[in-house]
Amino acid sequence: MKTIRNLALLAMVSVYHMSQAFAQDELLNHVKFSSQAMSALYMQGLSEGNDKYLRDFNRFRNQSYLYLKTYYRNGGEDAEKLLQQWRSFNGKLKLEYSKEFGWEIDDKVRFEFRRYLSDVYHLVAKNIGSYNSFEQQMLLSTVQVEAVAARFFDVSSSFLGTYHLQQEDIDKLNPEKISDDFKKRMDRLAVGSDDDLFKKDLLSVKYKWQFVEDSLVGYSQNRAYFLVYATKKVIAKTLGRQPSQISSSQM
Repeated sequence: MKTIRNLALLAMVSVYHMSQAFAQDELLNHVKFSSQAMSALYMQGLSEGNDKYLRDFNRFRNQSYLYLKTYYRNGGEDAEKLLQQWRSFNGKLKLEYSKEFGWEIDDKVRFEFRRYLSDVYHLVAKNIGSYNSFEQQMLLSTVQVEAVAARFFDVSSSFLGTYHLQQEDIDKLNPEKISDDFKKRMDRLAVGSDDDLFKKDLLSVKYKWQFVEDSLVGYSQNRAYFLVYATKKVIAKTLGRQPSQISSSQM
């Protein structure tokens, strides 16, 4: 009987650890799609109401919510709190047009969405040491690109820009620190790879990032919104492929 109890306990512990591992991946995906949703939402306004970005926003928001619910079911850290936060503003995420001010979102909703992204990215950063697999490292890199881009589009579309940023938001989602960590990871993954084509692609991703980095990190006045949106999309697509897929796509 003792052996059976020990085996049952071992099985329960194994299931718990597997659940937590899945939850970490769900959190990364949730932050990725939340960031993409924010970028698309504000690009709709910056593009003078282009429906392409509205379609992007709706798709990313739905995917984000699905991952959040899965994260909650897997018992992820702070999952209940995050779910409540998300539901408090999710239905209000929309832009309104006026001849006087153009495309705008309610300031309270903007701040709630911003604070939410700061909170969920901070949770990722707090657990950054647990993302050890190659797949998680690549996904984490994509999350960082998308989170920094989302903050850029948020600030760029706001009338008061960085003056509206709270110190807590800066501390939890700091574009400069995130960018530095991202570039170091690209170098580290490239150095550790035996696949020359994959290595070349990672370095290409880093250079593409550096091309728009001043706008993203420094909130440059030369805000090439369409270039930034397209560049982050290319970077995310590349990081989402496996080494063998990257190699074959370049042959």
